[in-house]
Amino acid sequence: MSNPTDEKVLVAVASKHGSTFEIAQALAAAIREGGFKVDLRELQKDEEVDDLDCYRAVILGSAIYAGNWLPEAKIFVEQHRVALSEMPLWFFSCGPLGEDEVKPKHNPAELKTGAGDLPILDHQIFLGKLDPSSLTFGERLVVKMVKAPSGDFREWEKVREWGRAIAGKLRSGLVEA
Repeated sequence: MSNPTDEKVLVAVASKHGSTFEIAQALAAAIREGGFKVDLRELQKDEEVDDLDCYRAVILGSAIYAGNWLPEAKIFVEQHRVALSEMPLWFFSCGPLGEDEVKPKHNPAELKTGAGDLPILDHQIFLGKLDPSSLTFGERLVVKMVKAPSGDFREWEKVREWGRAIAGKLRSGLVEA
C-alpha cells in the first residue's frame, strides 16, 4: 500500500440547510487527522465531481427527508455507480431528531439512497439539527404536523469516532480498492 498521505479520500454530501454538511466537515477533519488528504464536496450544481479515479475511497452522505436521500446524492450514486462498486464506500445519513425518543427512527437498509447492490462497508445514521427559522413556510407546517423537536441533536464525538475508524481501516489495509 502507498503512503496514506499520498492518497485522497472523497467526502461528498447533499445538504439542504447545512447541518449535514457540517457533519461532513467533521468527518473530513477526522480522516485528515488519520493521515489522508480529503476532498470535501457539497453535491450541488457548482461542485460536480466528474471522476473518482484519483480517490482511494468515498464517504457519501445525505440529509434524510421522508425516508429519502436528497436528489443530488442519488444522482451522484447513479452517475458513479461503476466506480463506486470498485472502491471502499461508506454512507452516512442525517435526519432523526430528539434526545430520549428519536424521531423518526430510520433503518439504513430501508432508506432510499439509490445504492441498490453497491457494496457499502457501513451506513451510519447521525442525529440532525432542526432550526425552524431556516425552514420554508411549507417545511415549518410539516415540522409542526409531525411534532418534530427543534434543536441541535448532533453527536459530534460519534461522528469523529466514525471518521477515525474509517481512516484506521484504510491505513491498515483492512479495506481494499
